[in-house]
Amino acid sequence: MTRKSIDDPGEPPGIVLSAATSVWLPVSPQRLFDFLRDERLRSEWDILSNGGPMQEMAHIAKGQDHGNCVSLLRASAMNANQSSMLILQETCIDAAGSLVVYAPVDIPAMHVVMNGGDSAYVALLPSGFAIVPDGPGSHGSISNGHVNGNTGGGSSRVSGSLLTVAFQILVNSLPTAKLTVESVETVNNLISCTVQKIKAALQCEMRLSKLGGVGVLSQERTARGESLYGDDQRDKGGGSGIDSGRPFELARRDQKRKSKLKLR
Repeated sequence: MTRKSIDDPGEPPGIVLSAATSVWLPVSPQRLFDFLRDERLRSEWDILSNGGPMQEMAHIAKGQDHGNCVSLLRASAMNANQSSMLILQETCIDAAGSLVVYAPVDIPAMHVVMNGGDSAYVALLPSGFAIVPDGPGSHGSISNGHVNGNTGGGSSRVSGSLLTVAFQILVNSLPTAKLTVESVETVNNLISCTVQKIKAALQCEMRLSKLGGVGVLSQERTARGESLYGDDQRDKGGGSGIDSGRPFELARRDQKRKSKLKLR
């Protein structure tokens, strides 16, 4: 879906492209939620992470459950010529499902807000994930967002999750611009790669768990410069500055480097 953003103080002006897809994953909703909200593992799926773990700069709790919070995350700069990136993230979870919503934010704008300025004028284009259980087959009750084991003696199966991935991307800063085929292909590439990286990371984690833990294996892969949960992240995008179109620019650069990738 495309839309024009004009004179909205809470959004950057231009053409905004929204894309979403839903997939089923053979992991529990709690495990998927914990994986996606963990800033230390964000490099496994997020192109904004600069290929490394993020640091939580601020944490504002919204309830007793640690998963309900607002966080300010910072990505490490790849080199001295790059500025660190800030990401504003909100996470929430209850018995019905969970959300992980985030948006890159401008550093000067965040300084203004933290000093008492009006947050309504900070331009944000949120993206993120919605997670729901795949049905009543997930036996057991839910307490504080955690699924308890089946105590009824009946048959039980591995619970799964329905994951919806949604991105909002500023593809052009001119509201009168036309949407191009390249823009659609780039966003399609971004959302497809994100889903595939999440699948690969979780599958690798489950395999390592069956082998008895990740300790030795993680040390061996780290020594070789490899990512613990999937593909090598070292060649991911760079660039300086922060803007709402950064995911689009990084995805387009990544698409050119990986031109052999077949979109599904």
